[in-house]
Amino acid sequence: MLLSVLAAAAGLALGLSVVASGARRARARGAGVTLLLAGLLALLGLAVYTAGTLSLLGPTRATWRFSWSYILGWVAVVLTGSAGLFHLCAAAKDPSPESSEAAGA
Repeated sequence: MLLSVLAAAAGLALGLSVVASGARRARARGAGVTLLLAGLLALLGLAVYTAGTLSLLGPTRATWRFSWSYILGWVAVVLTGSAGLFHLCAAAKDPSPESSEAAGA
């Protein structure tokens, strides 16, 4: 989860630098990949936590109650993954001079 937070911070910084940079497409693509990586790392961390809790306490409990932070972690997986996909889609649609559509014309 700590690696996910670091990757999300790097993706946020890259995403915010897209506006100020000349290489918009490359930075948007880098932000998208970094945010997707952050989502995957958060997914991995939550899956390991879930498996560890079940193996430690056993599946014999009738009801499981995870804290609100656990639910926010799953929401963060969805939001960072979708933010990464949106950045990748924005990089593909960017009509900047460095894009392949503008270079071929």
